[in-house]
Amino acid sequence: SFIMCEINHLSYTADEIIQYLSDDYLEIIHIHSYTVASWSKDLLRCITQLIGVTAGCCWWNGEEKTHMEIIFRTEKIAFDHVEDLMRIISYEPIYKQIKKDRSNDETILVGCILTMFMLIVRMKNMHLLSHLNATIRNTILSIIETVNNDELALCGYGVLSEVLTDEELKDLKMADNICNYFLQMLEDAWNLTKKKYKQIPMVLLLKDKRNTKQRETLI
Repeated sequence: SFIMCEINHLSYTADEIIQYLSDDYLEIIHIHSYTVASWSKDLLRCITQLIGVTAGCCWWNGEEKTHMEIIFRTEKIAFDHVEDLMRIISYEPIYKQIKKDRSNDETILVGCILTMFMLIVRMKNMHLLSHLNATIRNTILSIIETVNNDELALCGYGVLSEVLTDEELKDLKMADNICNYFLQMLEDAWNLTKKKYKQIPMVLLLKDKRNTKQRETLI
């Protein structure tokens, strides 16, 4: 969260931070993705902050992909990391702890993982994710149906709009409260000088809404 809010005040560039973190980041997440049930509160906070910093650096300046390419040099590295993140986000006790606002580590962690999913899929256009689609769909839908957090629900719909086929998306319906939340985000971004909402460029907000509307016309 600090990276996303304070990027203009750091002494290092995103590339420098990613170069320093990337290999250790991938290894740490891979190792600990197999032991989620035994995480302590301190480890949960460390993992949350590590994924948050990395996602924040990858989100630097919106759609620039250079930071992502430093970490995910091949499609296999990206795919393996998606699997690692899926093991974490699929652990039900984590998303059962999600709050309406970003008031605990579990809520922040799920948001960071969903953001990382979106960034990876957009960067790689990963067709090889197809055999994970059912797992991703079921996990994200479980999160959307369980949590009372419009921001995470909207992010979850955004991921689904990128990874599922048109046929699979026909069955999805976005709740009215999520649509209203999106419109409020757009209004908030419009009223800001840099036309961003929480460091998300308005153009990306509009793209996500366009993707959703295109799917809705198929229903």
